Amino acid sequence: MKLLPALALVLASASAQATVITYNFSGVFEAPVRASFGGATSPEPVFLDLVKAGEQFSGSFSFDTDAVATSYPGAPFRWATYAAQEFKLQGSAALSAAVPSWGVGSIQVTDDNDPWESGNPVDELIASAGAAPDGQHNLSFVLRMDPGSSSAFHDYRVPPGFNDFTSATLAFYLYHSEAWVYDHVSAQVTVTLDGAPAKVPEPATGLLLLAGLGGLAMLRRRR
Repeated sequence: MKLLPALALVLASASAQATVITYNFSGVFEAPVRASFGGATSPEPVFLDLVKAGEQFSGSFSFDTDAVATSYPGAPFRWATYAAQEFKLQGSAALSAAVPSWGVGSIQVTDDNDPWESGNPVDELIASAGAAPDGQHNLSFVLRMDPGSSSAFHDYRVPPGFNDFTSATLAFYLYHSEAWVYDHVSAQVTVTLDGAPAKVPEPATGLLLLAGLGGLAMLRRRR
């Protein structure tokens, strides 16, 4: 019976871990287009030549599926927002030079979301991030992923190991703050799970695990 306390410590250490999941994505940019808020048309090249039709891109994002999220459970808006742990995007040499790093961004998990009350609630996983390459422009990147089931993300959680997306689309914007115009480009995206969800120990987890294993070792010696 003395073995039970030590085993309890080991189990406690396992439950104190956080589940971090990482998704990789890739695709090809479509042709960029320019839109206006009603102001003057900017003479700049569309997307400042950072993005061109047919160029390939790839990236990844990760987040803790067990983290405390900011929830919006009221109908018809049903989602929770998680802080992304990391967001990466690699494109052309010009894009990579202009944006060497992106903001951490956020992850939005929707559960039976029907903001327009269409009678067709859906689940979605939405990753977004931003960057400011200079003082006159801002970049915004939004990646929407549709799961194979409308009830995939129950209670605003992505199940560990989930990799069942039927479609994914990208919306990429470059805002020209002084000209009141913006560039927009879309793409179909392939999203894949980066291996199995990794269990990342919290700071106290290592001590709990060592204490549990130490207790087991002491009991073994006494026998």
